[in-house]
Amino acid sequence: MSIIKTNGVILRVSNFGEYDRYLTVLTPKLGAIDILAKGVRRTKGGKARATEVFSVCQFMLYERNEKYYLNGVQLVEGFIGLQKDVVRLTCAAHLTDVWLTAVRYEDEAVPLYELAAYTLYALATGTTTPHAIVRACEVRVLTQAGFGFYVERCGFCGQDVSTDEQVDFSLAACQPVCERPGCRKAVAELRFNCGIDSTAIISLDNSVRMALDYFATAPLPRLFHFHISQRVQSVLDRLVPAYLSGRFEREFNKLNFLNKL
Repeated sequence: MSIIKTNGVILRVSNFGEYDRYLTVLTPKLGAIDILAKGVRRTKGGKARATEVFSVCQFMLYERNEKYYLNGVQLVEGFIGLQKDVVRLTCAAHLTDVWLTAVRYEDEAVPLYELAAYTLYALATGTTTPHAIVRACEVRVLTQAGFGFYVERCGFCGQDVSTDEQVDFSLAACQPVCERPGCRKAVAELRFNCGIDSTAIISLDNSVRMALDYFATAPLPRLFHFHISQRVQSVLDRLVPAYLSGRFEREFNKLNFLNKL
């Protein structure tokens, strides 16, 4: 039996049977995989603690019939701070859905695995607000998947808008739109062709565009070392979720839970 060694971030945990547990793990080389941890709930020691959600671990696995089984595991980081804060925990659960969707769009999983680990660390220990961390991570995920925010030119006619004080971004088209009547008409037609609200246009000033650029390009160890105003945060809260859903063609609703608190 060949043993596979890999690091990984546990993104989901499902109890199975009386003593077993299924783990959904994001790994740097295997991508997102499901691992059956047999008998792990029977014990109370390190192996059980190392199979908790949002843990970074070193795994020893074996494969049988195209399924992965846990042979051994060592905890690297448990991110205890996440378990004690419902807001941060909900943000991590939301990003889990984003990461597991994005992994299908990436040629290799190393950048996404590293991003997930850094993001969980920031959520658990950082001073940046959880919602700002979420938006930064979402923009970076989109960039890595090839869906970055490109706001230098009108998406319809190609006119340079990079020096404009305000850039109008069409959520229906997922791209900037200039003031030319033909471009505005093209946006309006999306309402009828795609069933998307043609009025959903957000103005992006220089501060918002600088934030988007920083999230897309900052070195990963520095990604979550930033401060944005509440106004910029409000714009990002309208812009990024809609763009994310449009590009990945699905809704991400877990953050709605926080509106009920």
